[in-house]
Amino acid sequence: MKEKINNLPFITVIIPYYNSRFDHFKEAIKSILAQSYANWEAIIVNDGSTVEHKLFLDDCIQELNDKRISVVHLKENSGPSVAKNTGIEAAKGEIITFLDSDDLLLPWFLKKITDAFIHNPNIYITAAGYVFYLHFSKIKKLLLAEVPYNSLNEEDKSTITILDEIKKAKLFLPVQLSFKKEVFKTIRFDPEFRLSEDGDLCFQILNNNSLLEKTLILHPTGYMYRIYPSKDRLTHKTELRFSSRIKLISKYTGEESLAAKAIKRWQSSLDDWKFAEQFLRFTNNGSVINYFKTTFDEFKDLKDRIKSIRGLITLILRDNFLISVFGIDTRYVNILFSMKRNKYKALKEKFQNYLISVSDEKSYLLAKSVFSTVF
Repeated sequence: MKEKINNLPFITVIIPYYNSRFDHFKEAIKSILAQSYANWEAIIVNDGSTVEHKLFLDDCIQELNDKRISVVHLKENSGPSVAKNTGIEAAKGEIITFLDSDDLLLPWFLKKITDAFIHNPNIYITAAGYVFYLHFSKIKKLLLAEVPYNSLNEEDKSTITILDEIKKAKLFLPVQLSFKKEVFKTIRFDPEFRLSEDGDLCFQILNNNSLLEKTLILHPTGYMYRIYPSKDRLTHKTELRFSSRIKLISKYTGEESLAAKAIKRWQSSLDDWKFAEQFLRFTNNGSVINYFKTTFDEFKDLKDRIKSIRGLITLILRDNFLISVFGIDTRYVNILFSMKRNKYKALKEKFQNYLISVSDEKSYLLAKSVFSTVF
C-alpha cells in the first residue's frame, strides 16, 4: 500500500485506452494533473492499440516525466473489462476510480471522492451522476445527469436508508463509481462485456446487499462525460450495443433480484430494451420483412406491434443514418436543444472562483488549461 501524504488516502485513476483521439486523451491527462488533490497515481491500460498509438503513449509518458503516471501495454485488444481489471491488479491505491480516455475531470473531483470516503469510513463505494459535456461550434453545455436521488443526498441519510429506498423504487445506480480496493475481492468487471461493463458492475452491486448497504450516493462530483460526433465510439456500434443489452438480460432475468427488477422495468418502458433481440436480428441481416415477421410472431398485443414499428423506424433513423453516416450520437442532438439542468454558467463561475483560490503557479496553469478546454 502506498504511504499516505499527511494521512490522506492514496487514490488510483485507471484509464483504459484503445486507439483514442490524441487531443482528447491529452486533455484527459491534463485534467488529472490539474487535480487539487495530489495523492494519486494514474494507470493507463493500452488495450492492444495500434503501433502508432502505443508509440504515442510512450512518448506522452516520457514527455510528462511524472512518476505518478504509468502505462501498461496489453498484447491484444481484449475489451474495457479486461483493461480495467488489469488496472485494478496493478493499482497501489486504497481507493480506485476510472476515467475514460476521452472524458475530463474537474479539478475538485478527486478531493470530493476522497472526502466522501474519509467522512464515511464504513462506505466501500461511491456512486454519482455524470456532468455531460457538449461542445458544438459556439454552443457549449454542461448538463447534470437525470439521477432521481434528491432525497438521498441529505447528510443525515444513512446507507441502510439508501438501500431501502433503492429497493422500494427499483432504481439503478449512477455509473460513475469509485471503490475501496477490497471491493474487487468480491466483484470484477465481466470480460464478456465489451460494452455496458459499467452497467453490469452496477447490477452486481445491486445484487449484493453487503456492498449496496455500503454504497453512498453523491451529487455529481465533477466527472465530465464528453458527448461528440464519432463513428468509432463503442457506444455507437449498433450490434455491440444490442448484443451487450441481451447479455445483461440473459445474465440477470429469471432471478428475483434488484438487477432483474430494473431490467424488467426497462423492458416494460423502453423500446430499446423490449425489442433488443429483434433489433439485433435486423442489425445482422437488415431485412425489414424478417423483422416484422419475427416481431409480430413474438408480440401478439397490438400496442406492442405498433411500438415495434415505431422502434424500427427510430432504429433506422438513428443507427443506420445519424450514427453510421454522420457519427452523431442521438444524446448529442437531445442535449444540443435542451435547456434542462444546464449548469454551464454555474460551473463556469465555480471554476473561476476555484482559479482565484489557487496559489501555486503550476497548479494554476494546469487548471487554467482545463478551464480553457471546457469553457
